[in-house]
Amino acid sequence: MLESFKRVFVIGCGTCSTVCQTGGEKQLKSMAEQLKSAGKEVTGAIVVESPCDARVLKRDTRKLKSELERAEAIVCLTCGAGVQDIVEHVGKVVIPALDTKFLGAIERIGEFYERCRTCGECILYEMGGICPITRCPKSMLNGPAAACSR
Repeated sequence: MLESFKRVFVIGCGTCSTVCQTGGEKQLKSMAEQLKSAGKEVTGAIVVESPCDARVLKRDTRKLKSELERAEAIVCLTCGAGVQDIVEHVGKVVIPALDTKFLGAIERIGEFYERCRTCGECILYEMGGICPITRCPKSMLNGPAAACSR
């Protein structure tokens, strides 16, 4: 998925992915090293406290705005909800580096929206960061979400 991109930014998750040891500080550093070894320029990296919370994502990435802008794509060590929030926040190509197994997104305190059904067959990259399973009322791959991503 990264073949056509030279400059990437890496975002990890300080909650679920850190606990699962798939997207915390250690994994973020390892991913950055792997990307550099593959000839990619890593413009920056951050473990966001909770990327599925849009408020926290905006707060944590504000200080790295120029590094995010320099990147051609964002590599996410987050769940599917984090990937989708990041897509909406940065407006760039977002590459999910994990295959989500669990979750929901937080809009405001006490307001949660299902963004990922944890099917384990993540196709967010192919759908422009929109999950057709959770965002289509009929959970259809050719439903409204698929049409919106084109």
